[in-house]
Amino acid sequence: MNESQVPDFTDTQLRLLDALGNGTTLNQAATSLGISDRHARRLLAKVWAALGATNRNAGLVRASQRGLLADRHTQSCGGYPPVAPTA
Repeated sequence: MNESQVPDFTDTQLRLLDALGNGTTLNQAATSLGISDRHARRLLAKVWAALGATNRNAGLVRASQRGLLADRHTQSCGGYPPVAPTA
């Protein structure tokens, strides 16, 4: 996949990506989204594979390059509300 191609991701995958891009832990993001940690890991494995990334850092860099992460000033990602970290 070249950098201009953006795979189709689900709403949950995009919100999970955005949360991780904001520094939220996987556990916090999964809890906020109402999914298990295991399900979140499976979703991310599919995202990383689609982006051609082998780890979280590479995946987040590639997601950012493709415009998949929320704009830090507007806190929007295609209309998806940001996932707030839990205390």
